Amino acid sequence: MMGDSLAGRFFQYRLHPLDLKEVRAEMAPQEALDRLLRLGGFPEPEPFLDGGEAFYGRWKKSRQDIILRQDLLDLESVSSISDVENIARALLKEPKYYFYDTGQVLGDAGGRLEDVVAGALLKELHFLEDALGRSCGLHYLRDKEGREVDFLVTIDERPVLMVEVQWAEGGLSRSLPVFSRYLPGVPGVQLVGELEREKSFESGFRIVRATPWLADLNLQPYAGSAGP
Repeated sequence: MMGDSLAGRFFQYRLHPLDLKEVRAEMAPQEALDRLLRLGGFPEPEPFLDGGEAFYGRWKKSRQDIILRQDLLDLESVSSISDVENIARALLKEPKYYFYDTGQVLGDAGGRLEDVVAGALLKELHFLEDALGRSCGLHYLRDKEGREVDFLVTIDERPVLMVEVQWAEGGLSRSLPVFSRYLPGVPGVQLVGELEREKSFESGFRIVRATPWLADLNLQPYAGSAGP
């Protein structure tokens, strides 16, 4: 006897770690960003909520052990590391990788902030897909000269937003105007971790503080303008 198919009888919702938008009622956005940069956003077993480096270190080590000793061994489709490397060399489009556990990111504050932004954007896009049925994508832009914009948001296969991330203000990124020539009408925003004064330009680009932007992040207006 065959069981009934569940197709069309339930909806799937993806859960993400905590972000600034989700905890803004519980703590100041700047404190929340500091914890995300140091400890990641996983609430259980409470590294983010506990706020302690020692607690997070113990939790991270335990989680890594589980991933390395259990989860990876279950990936039977990865039968040969050399096969994976040959596939990687054949790819013309290089992927970029980000951590859900933002506390794992090594390096400077700018790289960690970029990871936080990636997680926040992906969380919003998954909401649009799971709750509103939109088709969303998160990409980056890079040309042969090495100019790059950190994120390009697409909704229903249409580019709707460019996002550049910096820790300290160094003026408007030169890459935003370059790629704007190929994406006319697509707004661009530059998020800065430490910024004295926000700026707007005649081109429509903006330089804004990353913390309040992330705390109020809402991509639904872009979804409305990108309908089929």
